[in-house]
Amino acid sequence: MRRFFLPLRVFALLFRMAPPFPAAAMPPSVALLAIYVGGILCGLSVDVAVTLGVAAALVLRATPKLGPVLRRIERISGRKSALISISIVFVLPVAVLLWQMDTRWSQHMVTFGPLAVALMRFIDIADSQYTAARMSWPELESAWPMLTRTMFLCALAFALLNETMLRVASLEVWIAWVALMPVLWHYVTSALTVTVLLDLDANS
Repeated sequence: MRRFFLPLRVFALLFRMAPPFPAAAMPPSVALLAIYVGGILCGLSVDVAVTLGVAAALVLRATPKLGPVLRRIERISGRKSALISISIVFVLPVAVLLWQMDTRWSQHMVTFGPLAVALMRFIDIADSQYTAARMSWPELESAWPMLTRTMFLCALAFALLNETMLRVASLEVWIAWVALMPVLWHYVTSALTVTVLLDLDANS
């Protein structure tokens, strides 16, 4: 029993040791809040204000990652496959979101981000290539399998948590949750990473 609770205690303590949240990751959350509040004050409908805010946040959050992902897919499958993949995973969802202009669609679209991360981690687990872990922790080869499984479960948990929040919380609380999600993701994944590394080191 003690062995079970010790990693949980270490995990909780690691939140205080995690690197500070990068200020460069804040613009999507700021854009979401500003567009939603500004839209309501300017007389836009709730559906339009929420959709525009969520779409702006998704674009700002995904844009810095598109270049590296595009180059990685291009090296593996060619430029045409890379462009098609980016269009399906990023351009199409945003286009559908703006076409629908519906609050529920926007709320479910936030779930798509963590699910996409979980899917990529699941593919890495299935083919045993651990591509994402290799890019994030190139020097920690022995930890790639466990880190990949951990991040898969973490992303899946965030997706399920968002679906729960949009059902049980008010719209304003959900907006605040989405704005804070990058901060929570940063600290949770940082704590999980160190916890996995400490556990592997203890068992080696």
